[in-house]
Amino acid sequence: MQKNNKRSATHSLFCVGISTLLLGVTRLNTYIAKNYKERFFSVYTDFSKKAVGFFARLTSFTPFDLWEIIALLLIVLTAMNFARKFKRRQAVLRPAQALLCVCSLVFIFVNVWGLNYYAPSMASRLGLTECQYTPSQLCEMTVYFRDKASEYADKIQRDENGLAAVDFEKMSFQAGDCFEKLAKEYPVFDGSTDRVKKLITGRLFTMRGTTGIFVCITGESNVSEYVYSRSMPLTMCHEIGHRMAFAREDEANFAGYLACEISDDVQFVYSGYYHAFIWCFNALYKVNPEAATEIIQNRGDSLKFDIVSSSEHYNRIENKKAVEISDGIYEKYLQSFDVNEGMQSYGMVVDLLAMYYFQRLK
Repeated sequence: MQKNNKRSATHSLFCVGISTLLLGVTRLNTYIAKNYKERFFSVYTDFSKKAVGFFARLTSFTPFDLWEIIALLLIVLTAMNFARKFKRRQAVLRPAQALLCVCSLVFIFVNVWGLNYYAPSMASRLGLTECQYTPSQLCEMTVYFRDKASEYADKIQRDENGLAAVDFEKMSFQAGDCFEKLAKEYPVFDGSTDRVKKLITGRLFTMRGTTGIFVCITGESNVSEYVYSRSMPLTMCHEIGHRMAFAREDEANFAGYLACEISDDVQFVYSGYYHAFIWCFNALYKVNPEAATEIIQNRGDSLKFDIVSSSEHYNRIENKKAVEISDGIYEKYLQSFDVNEGMQSYGMVVDLLAMYYFQRLK
């Protein structure tokens, strides 16, 4: 009995020691990433893209996402272990073991991909000059993307209900093709272009307001099949954008827009312009509701249909309380990586769109 207690104490001490080491290395790398950006990210960005690309290649043989399967198996095994040990009145999981498990996951996540939150801005990496824009310039952008979205809204094929059929499997590969084409113009998009995978629990994710997720440990970019049809292409490209080492949501949004814009498929092009218009309209409405209202009233009929249908679609699926809780948790997660804007960071893509519009499009 005494030997068992001694062995248990030694094991616990070992777990605590390793946990402390992992957290120490993580905090050190975080400090370096925040304070020595130029040197750190001259190495880390390529490492991160290659690491998650390697994981993506390993898991690419399945059309479904493996991380959900692994998570389910771990839950089942943990429950079985709990039941067995509870029946024998044994300790289910020593605190030191639990600490080591958590610290190991944090170590892998942060050091393989999470430090990209502190990377140099996407604007600087794309050669865009940061600038301020006036409300009148925002109006100009909103009109431009409204007209582009209206134009392409009439080009896509629709069924008798006005909806476009979504071939998830086909689009999951096309999204990667968009980035291969985009990388020729912007080398920063030279990461893994493996297909996007369908979330097994997609309805549950969509119910709480999540349309996609990137899991760096398996390198999988995942999207719910319940995403509104016109948003599907950009959502897929958004999640691949995360795999390209763009951690911030506004930057992943902009990566998704660029990938859609350069596509040869009108569904992808429309999805990019559709979201660009919505982002600009929302930003304009905050500063000039009258101008925003006037602009949206002049949208094309097909674009109007998609905006209304999208709202109705998510109202049917989403659970407001679940969305509120999920958003609150994700808000804290983003802020833990110094994204102080939290969920509002999604809308900050308008700043990138403004730089791109006035420096590359106009």
